[in-house]
Amino acid sequence: MQLSARLPTALAATAVAMAIIAPAPPAPPASGHPSPPAVTREILLAATVPPGGLITSFVKNQGIYCSIICPLLAQTVTTGVTTTLQEPGVFLSALSANGPLKALGIAAASMTGPTAAAMDKAIDADAAIPAKRALNAFEVGVVGLLNIPPAIVGGPGAVLNAFQQFRQQTYDALNAPVVRNPEPTVMPRGVFQVAVIGVINVVAAVIFPGFNFFLAGAFHVPDAVAQELANSGNPLRAFMAGVQTAGGVVTNAVNVVANTIATEANKVRAAAMQPGAFTPVAALRPVTTSSVTPDVTIAQTPPKKPKKTPPSQTSGQVPNPLAGLANGLTKATKALTPKPEPSPKSKPDGKSGPQPSDRGAQTGLPSRPALRANR
Repeated sequence: MQLSARLPTALAATAVAMAIIAPAPPAPPASGHPSPPAVTREILLAATVPPGGLITSFVKNQGIYCSIICPLLAQTVTTGVTTTLQEPGVFLSALSANGPLKALGIAAASMTGPTAAAMDKAIDADAAIPAKRALNAFEVGVVGLLNIPPAIVGGPGAVLNAFQQFRQQTYDALNAPVVRNPEPTVMPRGVFQVAVIGVINVVAAVIFPGFNFFLAGAFHVPDAVAQELANSGNPLRAFMAGVQTAGGVVTNAVNVVANTIATEANKVRAAAMQPGAFTPVAALRPVTTSSVTPDVTIAQTPPKKPKKTPPSQTSGQVPNPLAGLANGLTKATKALTPKPEPSPKSKPDGKSGPQPSDRGAQTGLPSRPALRANR
C-alpha cells in the first residue's frame, strides 16, 4: 500500500528532473508558421515597384526630357541673340547693292531664318519623345485607376491586385525606352475607358501638336515676311506672305485637332459595336455568387409536364403511400357492386322468359299470353 501510494510521486519527481536536465526543444512557431499574408503582399508590391518608384520615375523623366529639349531651346535663344547682333552689319553690307527695303529684308531674314530652324528642332524633339512618352504614361495610369473601383465587388484581394497592376503598369510606362515616336502601351477596355482616353487624346492634340503649330508659327510668320521682303522688296507682298503663312498655321492646328476627334470617335463607335460593350468592366461576380445562381434558378423552375409524370417518379417529390391503397379500394368497390341482369330481349333464342313483375307467374295462375291463346 505504501509503495503504490508513493509511486506517482516518484514518477512525477523523475519527470521534473529529466525536463530540467534535457535541453529545451526549439519553439515550433518559429519554424512552422509562415509569414503573414499581408507582409507577403507588401513584398510582392515592392518586388518590382520600389517604394516611391512612381514619384522618382516621374522626376527622372523630367530630367531626361529637359536634357533633350533644354539644349535645343538654349540653342534657339543663342541663335536669335547672335543673329540679332549681326543684323546691322548685314544691313549695311546689303544696302548698296539691293536698296533699303531689300537690305532690310535681308538683314531680318538673317535672324528669323536660323532662329526658326533652331526652334523647329526643339519642337520636333519635344513632339517625338517627351510628349508621347508623358502622354502614354499618363493614360496608362488613368486606365489603371479606372480599373480599381470596379474591382471592389471582388473583395480586398481584387482591389489589391488592381492597385498592384496600376502601379506596375504605370511604372513600366514611365521607365519605357527613350526612343522617337514610341508605340502607345495603354489598353482601355469598354466604351467608357475608350471614351475617356479619347477625350485625353483630344486635349493632348490641342496642347501638343496644336500649340506646337502656333509656337512654330510665331517664328515662321516673321521669317516669311522677311524672306519675301528680301526677295521682292515689296512690303505689300511681304505682308501677304505673312498672312498666308499664318493661315497655314491655323489650318494645320485645326486639322490635327479635327482628325484626332474623328479618330477617337471612330474608336468609341468601334468599341460600342463589340459584344457586351456597355457591360461594366468588373461585371464578373465572385465564384460563390455564380455557383449559387443556377441552384436558385432550378428551384424556381416548375416541371415541364406535371400531369403526365406519376407522383412516385417525379424528381424532388415524395411518393404518396396512400395512393396504392386508394386504387385498391376503388377496384374492390367496383367488383362488389352488383351488375344489372340482362333484359329478356338479350337472350339468343329470342324468347322472353317470365318476368319478376308478372302476377301470373308469381301466383301460379295462367299468364295473360296463355289466356289469350285459350281464347
